[in-house]
Amino acid sequence: MHCDTEFWWNWWVALGAAVATFFAVVAALFNPWFQARFFPPVLKLNLLSQKGEGCPARFTKEWQNGPVLEVAEWTESGRFYHLRLVNMRRRSTANEALIYLSKFEEIGADGVHSTVWTGDLPLRWRHSELFSKARTVGPHADCDLCSVVSGSISAGRTPLHDPAPKPRFSVYPQTQVNNLIDYYERSAPVNAVLTLQARSNEVDSEFIRVHITWDGAWVDGEGMKEHLHIKVLP
Repeated sequence: MHCDTEFWWNWWVALGAAVATFFAVVAALFNPWFQARFFPPVLKLNLLSQKGEGCPARFTKEWQNGPVLEVAEWTESGRFYHLRLVNMRRRSTANEALIYLSKFEEIGADGVHSTVWTGDLPLRWRHSELFSKARTVGPHADCDLCSVVSGSISAGRTPLHDPAPKPRFSVYPQTQVNNLIDYYERSAPVNAVLTLQARSNEVDSEFIRVHITWDGAWVDGEGMKEHLHIKVLP
């Protein structure tokens, strides 16, 4: 009788262990699928700050001076503006995420919008030297949207055959396209609307439209808000 009781106790313990192991394996195999299927990431794209962030901008230029390759390096004061990609459900990561510029519109003096460029152009991540082109987003991730630099050389020298730099506006895609060449270093005023969207393997964010105006001037510090205005349109 004692042996029978011990057998059945051992049988139930073994069965319980087997069932627990089975469910542990099922959870390991299917939990990522279950989470992605029923609790996917939720991506939201925002403007990080309307004031931007002051930061020195470094430039390097090479040119051939007869048999000699000349190199000039200099630094200018700058102000950078960023977008922030937030995963509202950060325990469900968004994989291979990028922030895309999908449309670039200029606004004329008459208020009419004209489309300069459309497509899928990923923007550069903030501190891009630290990140690959696509990112896994659990915590937030920031990208470079645009900047203005002062045109006043604070260190180094410019090429001898070049005039002193002027204040310049720049946008920051990961790859340059010809239709936007005027906006990679633009010294003329800006009045433009950019349409943007974050996309990952799992989900996309809603589109946002960002209106940027710049009068061509530069001042140090947060006084730039009087010259460059940036906002998300409703």
